[in-house]
Amino acid sequence: MKPLIQDTPGLAALYDFFKKFPAVSGRNMLRFISAFATKNPSEIQALISILQDMKEKLKTCPECFAFTELELCAVCADPTKNHQKVCVVASWIDFLSIRSSLGSFSGVFHILGGLISPLEGIESKNLTIDSFVRRIEVSNVQDVIFAFSPTPEGEVTCSYILNLLKQKNLFERIKFFRIATGLPVGMNLEFADRSTINQAFSEMREI
Repeated sequence: MKPLIQDTPGLAALYDFFKKFPAVSGRNMLRFISAFATKNPSEIQALISILQDMKEKLKTCPECFAFTELELCAVCADPTKNHQKVCVVASWIDFLSIRSSLGSFSGVFHILGGLISPLEGIESKNLTIDSFVRRIEVSNVQDVIFAFSPTPEGEVTCSYILNLLKQKNLFERIKFFRIATGLPVGMNLEFADRSTINQAFSEMREI
């Protein structure tokens, strides 16, 4: 697609910029480019202001690593939540998907920031696994739910965390669960609908 707009450097630069974003490709990318090209200067400036304001105020929750503008995210700050039950997810999108599907989920979350994937150069040190282990060490967590997509990366990440907790003698006092049934093998959790996620949680199994 890019060669078709090479004679317009501004559009080509925007094309290269959007290539850095996941799930923006092909005709969707061209739709974004077309939308930006047809906006008037005041709308573009408004977007720039929104992005700058977001970057200035946005941070991650020190407990679960969800995006927030407060000291703690809304879930971690909620006194009605059961902080002894932690659902571990790969991404903020998975966090939102589960919250949307399981409105009555009583526990809290921990966002890893991805899954271990040697092929993509993602190692345990690139994720918040160490922070999760420290969280387990200093709190009275009783139940941990691994809500990962049923992929090789999900399996590797789950096994790595479990082995780490065993080494630190934290395995015996905690019950561990995996969501499995309900999500087809290889399916990414963020693309699952509400009923599929509900089924996956209702049929989760203890490890």
